[in-house]
Amino acid sequence: MRAGVWYASIESSVNQRSAASHTARRTAVIRRTFETIFGVGGRSDRSPAPTIIVGIGNPGREYEGTRHNVGFQCVDRIAEAHEFGAARRHRLVHTAEGQIRGRRVVLAKPSTYVNESGRAVTSLLTRYRAQAENVIVVYDDMALPSGRVRIRTAGSHGGHNGMKSIIAALGTQEFARVRVGIGRPEGRTGDVEYVLGRPTEQERKTIDAGIARAVEAVETALDTGIERAMNEYN
Repeated sequence: MRAGVWYASIESSVNQRSAASHTARRTAVIRRTFETIFGVGGRSDRSPAPTIIVGIGNPGREYEGTRHNVGFQCVDRIAEAHEFGAARRHRLVHTAEGQIRGRRVVLAKPSTYVNESGRAVTSLLTRYRAQAENVIVVYDDMALPSGRVRIRTAGSHGGHNGMKSIIAALGTQEFARVRVGIGRPEGRTGDVEYVLGRPTEQERKTIDAGIARAVEAVETALDTGIERAMNEYN
């Protein structure tokens, strides 16, 4: 799946929503109400919730390829590797559904900015009737050397605004996360300028290797469990 399929700019999304016909909006409201009351389209059969893999990043072309969008890049790689279906655009998040190692998986990229990622994640849990335990968050981390991968089943936000938002929204730190190192800025470069910047050619190679390793770690977690992935990739 091409990364561009996931989202357009915020301005484009707003224009498209504004152009939607009154009839289409009314039909959507009626459908959602019907589903809520009768369980149609939901998990009325009480089947297990999917594993929701959330990549953290900023929407919009101006942020493509930046260090802060490593989570988006990981989700894109997973979608391509496992031939997920076309992405669907929701109000706060873009999703694609498929299977990995026989398990139902939802890939998600928030259409909010990083510091509001929690809004997107809570909307996902509501949509899929899932819990925090069903979530794996993938994101960039300056505390790790470039390309290094770390997996945890719980923990603090570590200063990452996206994780801070998600933890606050969920009311718990008990959910899996895969961190991909982007290293720390050198010289006078500030943290914000650094994470919103694009890596050098050499950095890109190490980060790409980290992304590939993170994808393998997620696949292992889905196949044999998060503990096995921690033992193998940490």
